[in-house]
Amino acid sequence: MKKAKKSKKQSTFREYFELIVETAIFVFFVITFVVQAFQIPTGSMEKTLLIGDFLLVNKFAYSHSPFPLERNILPTKKVTKNDIVVFKYPKDLTKDFVKRVIALEGDKVEIKEKQVWINYNTIT
Repeated sequence: MKKAKKSKKQSTFREYFELIVETAIFVFFVITFVVQAFQIPTGSMEKTLLIGDFLLVNKFAYSHSPFPLERNILPTKKVTKNDIVVFKYPKDLTKDFVKRVIALEGDKVEIKEKQVWINYNTIT
């Protein structure tokens, strides 16, 4: 009778262990490929997002997969002005940047006297 209790404890432990491992794999998959939470670290977006605010990022929204099947199945869209995007800082890939798109390909961007000008119109 003692052996039966011991095997039951082992099977309960094994069930919990398998559940934890499966959950960890699922969470890792979701964070890597589907959606991820980011926190605003600086005041560069202060008119819209405050320091410490959290946002969930849909990683499929702007995905540009090289595989034709994925491009047809996954809902993707082009980046437009005023979209908020998250990307890796090119000089330090450990840092994530949360920024607003202010110009697109073909737009002329200039900084004059601490003002940003896009196609000769100032933005604030």
